[in-house]
This record gives sequence, structure tokens and C-alpha cells, in this order.
Amino acid sequence: MKLDIKSFIIGVLTTVNLFLLMGFDDHEEENKYDIERIGGNIVWFDKRTGEFVGNYSDSTERYRVSNSGGMNVSSKYYTESQFIDYLKERD
Repeated sequence: MKLDIKSFIIGVLTTVNLFLLMGFDDHEEENKYDIERIGGNIVWFDKRTGEFVGNYSDSTERYRVSNSGGMNVSSKYYTESQFIDYLKERD
């Protein structure tokens, strides 16, 4: 039985290309926020910049957002859907 070198090379290149194509991913679904529980609050931090985004308070059962990327939070309270919309706008 003879080994056809052309067919062998085509098979190897096809396999390598298949593995390379399967490895490509745009990571769009990756979580962009770190979420931590600090006392009675759940706090969101931006993974890319490390800045404070907002928090959820167990006592008020409402969300608040950062004023200017610092640890200061706005005095306005948000519902869960408003907070999710805010996170989408930030991206």
C-alpha cells in the first residue's frame, strides 16, 4: 500500500485549520463585572477598569449607581430593570 503524500498533507492541513477555527472566539459573552457581597450590600465593579459601578442594598431592596466612577453613589434609587439598562448603557 502506497502512501499518497499529497492526500496526507491535505488531511493534516485540513485538521490544523479545523482546530484553529474552533479556537476563535470573540468572548462577547464574558462577564464584564465583578460582584462582591460587602456587609448588607452587593457591589458591582467593572473588570476592565476596576471602578465601582453600583450596589444593591438588602435594607432598601433597591439599586444605586456610581456618580462618576468613584465609590460615591447617587441618591436616586433604581429598580432591577433600570439597573440592568444602566449596565447595558455603560458597555
